[in-house]
Parts: sequence; structure tokens; C-alpha cells
Amino acid sequence: MWKTFLFLGIFAVCAGLGAAPKEKIAVAADNRAKLSEDEMQTLTGRIEAKLNGKYNVVTRSALEAILRENQFQTESGLVDNRGTLARFGKISGVNLLLHCTIGKLGNKYTASFQLVNCSTGEVAPEGKAVADAGSFPQLVARLDIALGKMGLLAGEQKSAAPRLAVLPVKVTGKNIPAADAAAFGVKLAGSLRKSGAFELLERADLDKIVRESEMVDFSLADSGQYAKIAQLSVADEILVLNLRRLENNRIASATQIAGTSSRIVSSVQADFKILEVKTGKVTASGDFKFTMRSTEIPASEKRDWTAADYTNALLDRAVAALTGEILEQVDPVLVAGVDGGRIYLTRGSLGGVKPGDVYQVYVKSAALVHPVTKKVIGQAEKMVGSVRVTGIQPELSTASVISGKAADFTVGAFCRRQTETPAAAPPPAYPMAQ
Repeated sequence: MWKTFLFLGIFAVCAGLGAAPKEKIAVAADNRAKLSEDEMQTLTGRIEAKLNGKYNVVTRSALEAILRENQFQTESGLVDNRGTLARFGKISGVNLLLHCTIGKLGNKYTASFQLVNCSTGEVAPEGKAVADAGSFPQLVARLDIALGKMGLLAGEQKSAAPRLAVLPVKVTGKNIPAADAAAFGVKLAGSLRKSGAFELLERADLDKIVRESEMVDFSLADSGQYAKIAQLSVADEILVLNLRRLENNRIASATQIAGTSSRIVSSVQADFKILEVKTGKVTASGDFKFTMRSTEIPASEKRDWTAADYTNALLDRAVAALTGEILEQVDPVLVAGVDGGRIYLTRGSLGGVKPGDVYQVYVKSAALVHPVTKKVIGQAEKMVGSVRVTGIQPELSTASVISGKAADFTVGAFCRRQTETPAAAPPPAYPMAQ
């Protein structure tokens, strides 16, 4: 028995010696929002409590004592000066310094974080994050999201939808009413918000940022100012949309039997791109084209329509199509579950999926390596079949297998919408008006 206890004791000691010591971290806060001392204590206390599971945290009071006794001032170069930072790390034993700047713009509170390595003075790309809210209690509640994005939480990695700033639509086409262009942008923002793939920054907030930052109007902004606007608005990504065409054309046709009739063909053309604010990387882009014909709309529905009604219908349908195109790039449809011949997909009506839509299903296999540079440039994929949507929920779709074996439709397989070209209808036995 004593041998068993001895073995367990030795094992525990060895395990303790072998366990990697926690890194020592301190939180330095720059109170530019002029919060009260109680508010600062609440905020820093929340941050320290969250870090404590993964790190050995130097408390705020201990940090202030270290800074005071060694004449360090965080607001005057501690983070920016590598020599000063290295001396601070050596004196305090702190490995990492989480620097938090608390700001306030209008009624919005922000907490901007950067995690600094005291030895090198460097900040990793993933070592930055921002939390923002309309009130101080909301800001405290949202700190977890920012810390989770930086990977600072023990045992939990909170993921949040990227915060998207939809900039006002730029018009480069002729004869496009400004009101229609603005309506297109508003409808698109609402559609992207409903999809759940993004958290949307309100237009009123963007306007306020431009006004309070003394920037030019959005319609005159260049790409550099776009990035600055997005940074000030603490957006993760920005959507830039250029509208080249938006019109309704009445096309007349004549036959000997029906006489003269007409139909309306409506078109939207635009190009878009979504840029990641932190890196400038384009995460989605495309040349978007959409056409709507009046013959596609039931006569009972369009009986009393005006030109404005056609434009509104065009905007609604074009926005749904553009939302789907954007989501295909930033948040592709995946197989969420397989139940016999029934396949569940990770997108529903909020993402523009409709009954009858057909998706080709792919699984990924081996990584593809560039033959010269040996850099991994992608991953091979294999189509295992296709499915047709039969049922719709807001965020989920049900589909049936058209081709392939249901056993090959693994959870996580990704899906691409198939654009089906309808078979040409046989010519009518007599002329028919459209």
C-alpha cells in the first residue's frame, strides 16, 4: 500500500514540476473616456477575472505600484517604447501587457485592446480587438467577445459574427435616382443583418463618425478614408458597393392576333467588395448582374402596380440574390445533418434559400502544394452529389438527394448553388403576346 502512495506522490510531484508555468500578464488601462474610479475598477476587475484562468495576473493595484515606484507612465510611451517596455518586463517579471484604451465618441463607449510582448515589444496580428457599446454596462458585458477573439480566455473561445460597416452605395451609372440607390443599400444592409453572418453597424453611427471626425461626406470619400471610417467605427469589415445600372425598360411587341403588347425588363448591375479592416484583405468581391421580367410576376400580383412598385420589387429580388452571392463567399452553405435521404443545410430563408434550389455537395481531401514554392495553395475537392431544397426555415433548409449516395454527404461538407438553365420551351402553335 505504501508503495502505491509513494508512486502517486512521486507522480504528483513530477506532474507539478512538468506543468508549464502560467505566463504573467498585466492590464494597463488608458482612461480617455474619463470614467469614474468605480467604473474603471469594475472594468479592469472584469478583465483580470477573465484572464485569471489562463494567466498569472498582476492586479491593477500591484501594477500601479510598480509603475509609480519605477516612474513608468503608460500614457507616455511604455507600450510604444521597446526599451522602456523591456525594462518594465524585467523589473516586474511580466511577460505580457494587455493595454486597453477606453474611449468615448458621442454616446458610444469603446475599449481597444492590444496584447504586447514585453520582451520584443511586438503585437501579433491576432493580438488586437475592439469592444464597443451604447452604454458602459453594455461595454463591460461585451469585453468577453474581444478577449475571446484574441484567444485570451481559458477553455472558451468566443466567436462573434464580424462587425460590418455597409458604406453608402456609390453611383457611377447614368439616370439612377439617388433615392433608389440609397434604398438598395438600406435593403442590402437589412438582408445581411437578418442572415446572421454579420453584425451590422448602423448608418446613423457612420454618419455621426464622419461628422464628429470632420471627414468629408461619404460620397466624396476615397479608399483611405473608408478604412479610417471603419477603424473609428470599430468595424471588422467594410462593404463597398458601386451601382452601375438600375432601370426598368418597357419592351413592346406586336402580333397579328394579339396586337401590340408590352412587358417590362428590369436590370441591376453592380460590383462589390468586402475588405477586412485590420489587414486590407478582400474577403469577398464580385460583378453582380440581376434581371427581372414582368412575365415572371403573377398577373394578380402586378395588376395595379406602378413604376415605383416595379422598382421596389426589383430592389427586393436583387438584394436577395446579392445577399446569397455574398454569403456564398464569406459563409458557404454546409451540410448540418444527414437523416437517411434527408439532408439539412446551414442556411434558410434569411440567407435567400428558396424551395427548389439545387446545391452541389463537395468534400475536401488532400492539400494542394505549389510544385515550385512548395506552398500550400488550396485543397482538393470532390463532388459527391447534389440536393434539391424541399423545406425552408429561417436559418435551416431541408433537402432531398438528387444524385449521389446519402452516406457520402458528411456533416461539414460544403455546398454550391447550381444555376440551372431551364430547358427551352417548344414554340407555341400560334403567336402569343408576352
